[in-house]
Amino acid sequence: MKFIRILLLISSSVLGVVSYFLILNIIFTIGDRESVFTQRNPIVTVTSILLLLIIIVSYIVLFIRPSKRGNEKFIIINIVVYFFFLISTPYFQTLKLEISHYLKTPSSQAQQDIIKSFGLELKKNQLPYEIDSKLSEKRTHEEIIRHVVILNKNVEGKIKKSEIDAILSKTPNINLKLRIYDKNKQEYVSIIIDEYRNIIYCNPVDFCENND
Repeated sequence: MKFIRILLLISSSVLGVVSYFLILNIIFTIGDRESVFTQRNPIVTVTSILLLLIIIVSYIVLFIRPSKRGNEKFIIINIVVYFFFLISTPYFQTLKLEISHYLKTPSSQAQQDIIKSFGLELKKNQLPYEIDSKLSEKRTHEEIIRHVVILNKNVEGKIKKSEIDAILSKTPNINLKLRIYDKNKQEYVSIIIDEYRNIIYCNPVDFCENND
């Protein structure tokens, strides 16, 4: 008897999740054909509605219709479990995405190692830039999928392409985003490179293309 009740509770949770996705299907396939978020598809809509009705009828047959004295609490628990998973599924999806992002985020140790080695290269080549370690680590956690290094120019003057080229030649072979500021932080260059040091993004583009 206990096994059957546990099985029914599990079924309620599964049906709650399934109902959520069926409702989504109905919403996204019954709307305006020209909408960006919806795409009319009568077959999917009808199928989703039928499946949702089957779930509702199944609940009536399993719990409400054959209800006996002493089973009322169990029926209420199943209904609560069903609606809990129906309502909470979007939250679980978001949580799963956040966990996935967290696991993909570069570790603090790896970030510190990159900052240390990159900083030594800048000093060795007498490039007039310093790394903002704290902000770099913060931006890395926000970026999620790549390391970020923030560079601040420590002398007056505009950022030069020759300096950018020198910096890029000293970057490690990783997927990296560089944000390079002048001393007054009124000008900056944002560059993303892949693990082969190829530039895949540069802003402003005209700055990257122009010579000194």
